[in-house]
Amino acid sequence: MSAVFSIRRLSDVLRCAEPVRVPFAAAHMVSMNENNDQSATPLVKVLTRIEVARILGVAPKTLANWHSSGVGPPARRLNGIVRYDQAQFLAWYESMKDAA
Repeated sequence: MSAVFSIRRLSDVLRCAEPVRVPFAAAHMVSMNENNDQSATPLVKVLTRIEVARILGVAPKTLANWHSSGVGPPARRLNGIVRYDQAQFLAWYESMKDAA
């Protein structure tokens, strides 16, 4: 598998990522519903470490090392599992392409 991906290929991979309900901490992002139920929580697409590793053409362990060193794509822990926000990952990926 080549480490170079076209934008079309990257978007094909990201389209398959499952949306996950993630509550936002910011006060202005609270539920739009007056009853404050979970159905109004915005959906955020997140990627697993394996999905990001496949996109970048590196081993998942490499991503783990990058994460612990503070380099690589921005990630956060959700319930103890590292996840990558799709929008943040795309922005990081584009900035890396521009820098290269």
